[in-house]
Amino acid sequence: MADNITAPASGGVFATDEIAGVHYPRTKISIGADGSAADVSAANPMPITAPGALAVTGTFYPETQLVSGAVTITAASLPLPADAATAAKQDEATAAIQSLVGANSWFAITPADEDLPVIPDAIYVNDAGDIVARGLDGVDVTFYVQAGQSLPIRPRQIRMGTTAYLVGLIV
Repeated sequence: MADNITAPASGGVFATDEIAGVHYPRTKISIGADGSAADVSAANPMPITAPGALAVTGTFYPETQLVSGAVTITAASLPLPADAATAAKQDEATAAIQSLVGANSWFAITPADEDLPVIPDAIYVNDAGDIVARGLDGVDVTFYVQAGQSLPIRPRQIRMGTTAYLVGLIV
């Protein structure tokens, strides 16, 4: 059946929405110029115009602070913290992005209980096994790894007891 029904006595058309054979009166909000109507939806939102300033009066938290005056509504973005766009922050962002790019140099890692000549940006595993890695904080952790796996770790040492064949990656 079609949407809408016609009143038998007057011939007037009532807007309905037919759902599973039942006509429900349309009480949906519609907008448009005189003689036209379009349903309000996510694709056709209701236009809203806010005044430049809204009066604010009353008692707010904490209860001792009386607030009155005007609040201006603008389309401006929120201010950034004072240190948000520093050169150091940009360097951090650049380093993070570069870490997603492939390595530009590498070196074979031989397990030894001493510091690596260079701290790698990641470790590539040629053969499966265990990696005993010492972090910059001096804590040792054992990782079981599969061949072909990359670990995003930056160890200070690859300790004796490591059974996997490893390559250090430098970005």
